Amino acid sequence: RVVLSCRAVLRVVWKKGRKLWKYPQFVVKNCGKCYLLFRVMASKTKKSGTGTPLAASTPVPGGKTSPTPGPNVRPASPLSPTRTSRLQEKAELQNLNDRLAIYIERARSLEQENSRLSLQMQTSQETVTREVTNIKSMYEHELSDARKLLDETAREKAKLEIDTKRLWEENEDLKARLDKKTKDLALAENSARMYESRCSELTGKYNTACNERKKYQDEAKELAKENEKLRRQLDDLRKHLEEETLARVDLENSVQSLREEISFKDGVHQQELTETRTRRQVEISELDGRLNEQQTRIHIDSLKAKINELDGQNAALNGRIHDLEKLLDTERLRHGDLVRSLEAELRRLQEEMNQQLQEYQDLMDIKVSLDMEIAAYDKLLSGEESRLNITPTSGGATVSSLSSFFRSGSRQGITRRTPSRQGPQPGAKRKRTYLEESEERNWNDFSVTASAKGDIEIVEADPDGKFVKLRNKGNREIQIGGWQLTRTVGSNETVFKFHRTVKADADAVITVWSADAGVTHEPPTNIVMNGKKWFVGDNMKTILVNTDGEEVAASERIRTHLSSLASRHRESGYGGDDFYHHQSLRSSSRASPFGSADQQGTEKCRVM
Repeated sequence: RVVLSCRAVLRVVWKKGRKLWKYPQFVVKNCGKCYLLFRVMASKTKKSGTGTPLAASTPVPGGKTSPTPGPNVRPASPLSPTRTSRLQEKAELQNLNDRLAIYIERARSLEQENSRLSLQMQTSQETVTREVTNIKSMYEHELSDARKLLDETAREKAKLEIDTKRLWEENEDLKARLDKKTKDLALAENSARMYESRCSELTGKYNTACNERKKYQDEAKELAKENEKLRRQLDDLRKHLEEETLARVDLENSVQSLREEISFKDGVHQQELTETRTRRQVEISELDGRLNEQQTRIHIDSLKAKINELDGQNAALNGRIHDLEKLLDTERLRHGDLVRSLEAELRRLQEEMNQQLQEYQDLMDIKVSLDMEIAAYDKLLSGEESRLNITPTSGGATVSSLSSFFRSGSRQGITRRTPSRQGPQPGAKRKRTYLEESEERNWNDFSVTASAKGDIEIVEADPDGKFVKLRNKGNREIQIGGWQLTRTVGSNETVFKFHRTVKADADAVITVWSADAGVTHEPPTNIVMNGKKWFVGDNMKTILVNTDGEEVAASERIRTHLSSLASRHRESGYGGDDFYHHQSLRSSSRASPFGSADQQGTEKCRVM
């Protein structure tokens, strides 16, 4: 017999679960305060001297129990109420045990199903991962192949671009050399035009000398025959000059024809290069990354041969141009010798004319001095007559001659000083009188120096700072956008930059006005600066610079100041009358690039 408490019995029941009822040798009984767990022993127990075995109960389906009689056991006696209740409790515990066993079996089957599904899901995930990995590796392999193919195509394209760029640079070099030769030829033509202008100036000077010779023909009859002889010589020289001009025109026509031939061949070469470049681009697009290096080398060799052939033709044309330039230089030397001989003859005539003018000027100076002396004497006599109360017989004739001398030129100022004199006193000495008259005249002039390296030149710069004019003396349009026009006066500087769209048409004049000039802005012929003006001064330098910083044209204007001073002094007294005449000529220029321009001439005479 084993006696346990209620808690111990419950703990045994729930811990052992179904195993408790698999052993029928245990019996649980309720004693009112606790549960009693009995174990049926194999041996018999003695009670009141008689051994009676305990009956064991086995579970019966349906929740009922049936006693199991053992051998040599008497028939069971009617069950007591206590035993019946215990059997019912046993049946309930057995039912609960079966339900617990069913729940455990169901939980175990669910766990097995869960394990199977987990394994299946893991297998599916591994399959998907393996397939994704295989597809990724396959795509990466394809991408690497595509990248390699693209790199090879890029290398081939870079090779072809390098070859094309090298051929293009060689072509640009040839074009630059041809442009240089063309510019040299243009400079030669400009020099020829300059000599023509000098010849026309000399012709104009000669015409002026002829007109002056006609004026003085009455006074120089002895020189008429010599002038006629010189005229005949001049006619012969003109004929020679016309012949030389015709020869020069023929040479210019030849040069023009050669220039047109060069430009035609240049156009043909440009067209061939364009067609070659187009064919190469088509071939590059059709090769599809599989160009043959040998074919490219053969084509480059053929292009080099063609370029060498073009170089030979260009060298031959350059030689022809050089020969024509030599011939043109020879003709220029001949023309220069002829012009120098004419200039020498004109200088000789000018010297003779200047000598005659100098003699005439000397006579005029003597006449002026005599007129001034007469006027001074007249004033002196008038003063003495008024002092002595003597009535003058005649007057005013000498004053008109003196006033006519001062009519020419601009008078800066005349100063006369006449000291006051008192009447004579008995026994006193006679006082000396003093008279001084002076006159000063001023002139302002400008000397202009201009130069140009191309077709754009500075033709005029206003001395008052209102405008600057540019002219395109060529026969083609020139893009001057971005060029700068700079005026420098001492430490002041004005910079004007042309708009990027400004163009100078052939033989067109562009005027750049100051902001305060009051002119309407009408580009490209009339351009008004925004808030700027051209500074003015004694030395104004204007330059035109292109976008590369090179000086294209320049103009310098220098102010020259001339002044003339004439003064007369007269003294009278007991020691005699003295008359002085002083005349001076001064000229000055500021910052002259040709050296000192200060000249001063002085003339002084004294009349006793």
